[in-house]
Amino acid sequence: MKLHYLVIFALLTGVIIFLSSCAKYSKVSFEKTLFEKLYVERTNKGDYVLSFAENNGFENYKVYQGTTVENIDWNKPVAEGSTNPLVLTQYDFSDRYFFGVVNDKGERLIASERLIPMEGVLNFRDLGGIPTADGRVVKWGKFYRSGKLSELSKRDLAYFSTLGIKTVADFRDNNEIKEDPNRYPDDYVGEQIRMPIGDAEGNMQRELRKTIKKANPDNFDSEKFVADVMVQFVDSFAFHYKPFIEYTSNPDKVPLLFHCTAGKDRTGMGAAILLAMLGVEREVIYGDYLMSNFYRNKKINKSLRKATLVGVDQRIAQPLVEVKPSYIAAAFEAMDRKYGSVENFLKVEYGLDEIKLAAIRDEFLMSNDNNVEAAQDIEILEEVDKTEN
Repeated sequence: MKLHYLVIFALLTGVIIFLSSCAKYSKVSFEKTLFEKLYVERTNKGDYVLSFAENNGFENYKVYQGTTVENIDWNKPVAEGSTNPLVLTQYDFSDRYFFGVVNDKGERLIASERLIPMEGVLNFRDLGGIPTADGRVVKWGKFYRSGKLSELSKRDLAYFSTLGIKTVADFRDNNEIKEDPNRYPDDYVGEQIRMPIGDAEGNMQRELRKTIKKANPDNFDSEKFVADVMVQFVDSFAFHYKPFIEYTSNPDKVPLLFHCTAGKDRTGMGAAILLAMLGVEREVIYGDYLMSNFYRNKKINKSLRKATLVGVDQRIAQPLVEVKPSYIAAAFEAMDRKYGSVENFLKVEYGLDEIKLAAIRDEFLMSNDNNVEAAQDIEILEEVDKTEN
């Protein structure tokens, strides 16, 4: 009997070793594509870490805070000096704070955590502080994007309640929602609205999966495949984003969170259209779009490892689980081709003429806080791959 178990153990060990040897993959690493003079993060305890970029003019500073941008107390600094990074303690997740920083010259910037520190949802981030072509920035705490909300932890639910989100727009299809229904705080009274992108029944997703399953890595271009899907969002499904644009244009519906499953493709396209509506320049939109790689880095590598374990070639899998400059560029090129310009796309598809755009921007933009910069060279938006055996 003992010999029998030893044989089984040896066979299982051999299978595991064999699978592991066949499942090697190249680990990928991604860098930031939006550069912030002040980068704010929260620890698991709720404390704030303020990291200043080098040589940005804020080597000496005073820090002020408030639970909204509007109520930052500019008369009472909570810290001053030149420590970098600066750790501010004695916070918990009962409130979110916004920080105003002033340097020796009287220049100021405003920031908060861009990545909302959730345990059970990926890529949950604030679009605040992103600069526009007219010198203003998107207001903080108005527009959030994320992945699915089905695995929010108890702490996540409590923190969600502090964000004041009035509307949640769900881009997923029926099957996705059935498999992973969103979680909300028990006392949440915000509007939960379905805005499926593609088709509500999930036929598009099923066809995409079938195509990928049959793909041969020697003749299947995954990157082009995803870029073509992004073009479809413009050519075939632009009208699906119309309710989203109507909601994000309405101050009564904001703060608003929009999401799909992974929070990178349908959500990424939604964010791009929203930022274009707000007057953000194209290269900055690209930078925000590609931040999904940075914020989802661990998840991307986990997905690649799982894919290789079940025999999916990394050449097929990797372009499907990350985002690339070619994807968002293809979408904007489709706007240029079909409509002549992004501005005309917004006018034709969503009725946003210059007067309406000006009113929307006056509502959701604020004076420049001089914090965020976008990658200027498209080459540095490309991922940096690091190989591990």
